[in-house]
Amino acid sequence: MTPQSLLQLLHDDLEPWAKARRAEVSLAADAYDVMEILYNRPGAMRIILHWGGDDAQGSTGQEGVVTHRIDVVVARPHGLPQEKGDMLVKSTHGAAPMLTMLEDVRQHLRGLPLPADFSNEGFLDYRGTEPLVTPEGVPLAAYRLKFALWAALDAPYDR
Repeated sequence: MTPQSLLQLLHDDLEPWAKARRAEVSLAADAYDVMEILYNRPGAMRIILHWGGDDAQGSTGQEGVVTHRIDVVVARPHGLPQEKGDMLVKSTHGAAPMLTMLEDVRQHLRGLPLPADFSNEGFLDYRGTEPLVTPEGVPLAAYRLKFALWAALDAPYDR
């Protein structure tokens, strides 16, 4: 399983689910790309997928097993007429409250069965949620869900 195939699977699964909830799904190359996506469509409810790298498992790193880190950013604009905090718990303009959307995305991804060739675990491992901040430390109206996935690497190339 490659990072590309993992992100593609998550994107393809989330896209129709998000569309039914008036949200858009995007892929981000890095932390600055996440910010650019949010900046370019500030009024849209967004779910942004980002592969955050992997960690080698085992004592030597030669075992060919890694833990992929996947970040899922959920952003919901608050709009001008209401208090910013209201968007956490109140529906507006037909959109679910932010904390409801966050919980729905988390539960959807936790329950997503993965193909056997992706992981021996079969599901994403939820690792926590944190507020999203810019690289300069400014908090945004968004949260980052952190997931991990244990997977075997493809066989090394022959030399």
